[in-house]
Amino acid sequence: MKRILYVTGKIPDNNILNDGGDSTVAEFIEALGNQNDLDLLLIRSDVDTIGAVPNVKQIIKIKKDMLCKDNYGKKQASKYEKWINSGEIIAKTIREIESDYDVIIMQHIMCILGLAREDEKILRKTLLLPMFTGQFYIKAGEYVPPIYIQKEKQALSIIKYILSPSMIEKSVLMKEYNVVDKRIVVIPRPIKFPYIHRSRCNKKCTRLLYIGSVRAQKNHIGAICMMNSLIKLNHNIKLFCCGAIQEKSIFESCQKKIHEYGLEEHIEFCGNQSAKALEQIINLCDINISVSNCETFGRGIYEGMAAGLPTVILKRFGYVGRSCGISVEPIVATDYADMAQIINALICDDEAFSNESQKGESLQKELSSKIIFQKIQSTVDSIFDFNE
Repeated sequence: MKRILYVTGKIPDNNILNDGGDSTVAEFIEALGNQNDLDLLLIRSDVDTIGAVPNVKQIIKIKKDMLCKDNYGKKQASKYEKWINSGEIIAKTIREIESDYDVIIMQHIMCILGLAREDEKILRKTLLLPMFTGQFYIKAGEYVPPIYIQKEKQALSIIKYILSPSMIEKSVLMKEYNVVDKRIVVIPRPIKFPYIHRSRCNKKCTRLLYIGSVRAQKNHIGAICMMNSLIKLNHNIKLFCCGAIQEKSIFESCQKKIHEYGLEEHIEFCGNQSAKALEQIINLCDINISVSNCETFGRGIYEGMAAGLPTVILKRFGYVGRSCGISVEPIVATDYADMAQIINALICDDEAFSNESQKGESLQKELSSKIIFQKIQSTVDSIFDFNE
């Protein structure tokens, strides 16, 4: 039994599905909360509204717009300035309470930006989950101020232990930030939705699913362009986009593009969904897609795929699966037109559709919560001598 402090701006809430960060904190609490004394250091502008969390002993609250919910997408540079400032506040707080804990887990690289080499007591007990570094935001299509990248490099040069969900993220940390290989442990994220084998059943309308918050990274404009190509091949198609609308300007651009192509009857933005509601939407859909600009893991890809949906992704980023020890892969399209052709072919081929659906059964075993949670606990045990 160890005392663990989990530092995050996210909160596990099954009533609202914001993004992968919310799922990640919930998973780590479930993996570690039962066997250890786990506290949350929570930094949010709405922190006063947060109540008790299962498996969490206490919540230490800092009322600060760490997530930049108040200006997300309005002025991207100011978001990074806020993160640098938040890193300083987090470091100051942790210096005051670090002696109460054996392990400190930081969810997001921003949480370590205020630490220095002199914080040796903190550094030797800290495990970082980078989540999305500045280099990934650049790949996603955002402008990242050079000072933020510099701060990240300084922080990553002193951090001792990192847990990453994929070899893609590990590769970027090593190549772009010069992090030593042995400091990084790779454990993929678990999936939570049950597997159902899918068959075409001669449905009149094929329903596509794209899971992802509306922001630059997820490239929803690209999904609309793909639908414009697909609708010319098969008119009986509808795309459901599930995820928080984090950048209103991008959502507005999507609405304009939908109107331009005349796709109002073929594309629906579902917004935030509870885990239960998302599962229901998944079960109503036929094919899962992703046109994301980049991913460190790609939770939405795996959630749909593991639920039995044939999955087609765009070749924009290196596929994370094989390097994580995942034996099955989605179908990879070279561009929007190719993706449209692949989806139309799946709709017309019952055997191919069934074979792609069966991949989810294998994925369920490889990314089961039980297996991943055991890996998380054993990794923390190994790094921090839990069994001393």
